[in-house]
Amino acid sequence: MIDQGFDPKPKLLSERLGVSEREIVDMDQRLDSWDVSLDAPLKNDSETERIEFLSTDSESVEEQVSKKEIELLLHNKISEFRKKMTPREIEIFELRIFSDTPSPCRRSVTATESHENESGRSRRTSSGKCVNSST
Repeated sequence: MIDQGFDPKPKLLSERLGVSEREIVDMDQRLDSWDVSLDAPLKNDSETERIEFLSTDSESVEEQVSKKEIELLLHNKISEFRKKMTPREIEIFELRIFSDTPSPCRRSVTATESHENESGRSRRTSSGKCVNSST
């Protein structure tokens, strides 16, 4: 067009090509700028890629998939483990390990232990062993 004496402004180009002026301006801007690949090395002799310098607050897809796989594996292993537990062990497991607010350990005292403690004949050590206090 320049050879024919025309100044190729967006309006003239859009009329000749049958597109909007905005499309002409957008294409001109894309052609004037140079694209940079984020996977390209930072320098010619560098192993570091440009993408490594971009920060993001969200987890990558790989991290999300990895976490889901670990959760699924853990869930399956715990389910297998629970099948081998007694009802009491399951209760302790739920209250102590899987609770957001674990309850303190409580140990049931048998009637014999209660009677022994009241009579002073025996007491329990910190390890839970019963010792005779009369000796």
